[in-house]
Amino acid sequence: MKHLIITALIIFANLWAAEGQVFHFDQYDRDLLNEIIDEVRIIIKKSEVSNHYNYYQEWRLKNGNTYTSDALLFNSKKNPSLPVVPPIFSKTIGVEGDIKNLKDNGFFMVYVALRYMQFGKENEAIMVLNVEEGTRPYIERKIYTDRDASQYVYRLVFVHKDHGNLMLPWKSLVRDNFIYINAPEGLANPKSEIHKRAKKLAKEYKKDDSRKVIESFQRSN
Repeated sequence: MKHLIITALIIFANLWAAEGQVFHFDQYDRDLLNEIIDEVRIIIKKSEVSNHYNYYQEWRLKNGNTYTSDALLFNSKKNPSLPVVPPIFSKTIGVEGDIKNLKDNGFFMVYVALRYMQFGKENEAIMVLNVEEGTRPYIERKIYTDRDASQYVYRLVFVHKDHGNLMLPWKSLVRDNFIYINAPEGLANPKSEIHKRAKKLAKEYKKDDSRKVIESFQRSN
C-alpha cells in the first residue's frame, strides 16, 4: 500500500479530517507519486445537503504547476474515508522498428514525437530509435496522461544519411500503446512526392509547445 501525507484545508469546524491526515493510495504507480507529484491538498467545504461535503483535490507538481480538480461530493456517513484518485495514470508506449528496412533505405535514426494530455494540457515526449548493427529494434517510454484522454497523436522524423530530416504528418494513436516503424515506400527517393512533402515539413517545422496539436488534429479529422 502506498500512502502520502496530504495537507487538508478544512473549511468547516470539527470535520473528521485534520491537517496531516493520511490518505491512502491503493495500487497506484510509485513513480507517479515520486516523480510527478510534490503535494496534494484537499479543500473541503460543507454542502447544503446534510452529511454531504464538497471537496477539491489540488495537485501540486514538481515542475511548479498546480492542477485543481472539479468539485467532488461525498457523504461523510456512508464514506468515512475520502478517496484520493490521481487524475493521471501511467502508460507505457512501445516503439518497434524494422531495422533492416530502415538501414537498407539509408536511415540511421528515427525520432518519435508523441503528444498527449496531462493535467488538461498537451505534453510532448520524444523517443529515439537508433538504426545500427546490434541495436535493439524495440524501445519504450512511460508517460503520465489524463485518465479521460483516449487519443494520442505522434509523428515520425526519419534521419537519412544523405538527405537529412524527413518529417511525416501527425497520426492518431487511439487507445493503443504501440507504434511500428518502417520506411514508407519512396521516402528515401528525392524525386518522390512523399520525400518532397516530408522534406518540406521538416524545413518548416518550428517547435511550439503551446500549439494544441491534438485539438487541431481532432478538428481536421
